[in-house]
Amino acid sequence: LLKAIAGVNRPHAGKVSLLCTDPFELQGKKRREKIGFIPQEPSDLLIHPSVAKECAASDRDNGLEDGSTFAFLIRLTPTVNPDAHPRDLSEGQRLSLVLALILCSAPEVLIMDEPTRGLDYQAKSLLVDTLVSYARNLGKCVLIATHDVELVAEVADRVVFLADGDVVADGST
Repeated sequence: LLKAIAGVNRPHAGKVSLLCTDPFELQGKKRREKIGFIPQEPSDLLIHPSVAKECAASDRDNGLEDGSTFAFLIRLTPTVNPDAHPRDLSEGQRLSLVLALILCSAPEVLIMDEPTRGLDYQAKSLLVDTLVSYARNLGKCVLIATHDVELVAEVADRVVFLADGDVVADGST
């Protein structure tokens, strides 16, 4: 479902509309401005051999001043080594890197699949603070698929329970 909403996989039936737009028609910068998608394995989005190169590519792609993405990343995880290969980072550091890369494009909708998987308490707390700030302070939509009821209780305004592809419940947290 998340991949269909994000415009990654076409649904077998039905139609997807995100912010009155077909997400499959969005390309390049317009896509980055509308949709930020972080899959269950965030490292799937990492393609460069170092943290610094990932951040530099984000700056270039988003028309940001050099160092902007890395500065944001350091706010999320101050101990990350810019020369480290992204796959050598901890789960929390990798998620923070991908979150920094995605949030620097300021998408209208941030979509995350099981974002707390593998995170320790400190990394989860930082994620919660970041998501709440992004949604409330910037007025952005954050859509999360999770089994983490604590995360839902802390950040969600609305909850939809799904079972076997059907909506079981839909309402306020």
